[in-house]
Amino acid sequence: MEGDGTNPVSSLIDVSGTRYGATIAGGVSGDGLGTIYAIDRETNAEHVAYEFAGGSDGALPEGGVIEVGDTLYGTTSLGGKPNAGVVFSLNPATGVEKILHTFRGSDGANPWASLTKAGTNLYGTTYGGGSAGAGVVFTITP
Repeated sequence: MEGDGTNPVSSLIDVSGTRYGATIAGGVSGDGLGTIYAIDRETNAEHVAYEFAGGSDGALPEGGVIEVGDTLYGTTSLGGKPNAGVVFSLNPATGVEKILHTFRGSDGANPWASLTKAGTNLYGTTYGGGSAGAGVVFTITP
């Protein structure tokens, strides 16, 4: 696995001259649980903005990230406890990630798609979990 991530899965977004995207494998630590990467639009210099560690941190950011204000938001399809995925925020200037929600199964599991912003809320879907085990539509206020 590559240190800067492999298997990019999401669309790129442009934030003030830097493009951000996600990989579902690779990372400097060798755990291979995915990264959020950044590419400078003018120089094409690339760096890892964040590397997922699994466990409570999350793993496999399949839906990529969206920008709201100066913060990136996304989901991981695995991680959290019981390994059903998380919703996270990432400050791209500092590289500090914050877990906003950990899916438990009953409230959804394994989000794969990108988040969508409407008004002051973020909306998303999960592949599994919920009362019928067939996924949910969720909302979260950042």
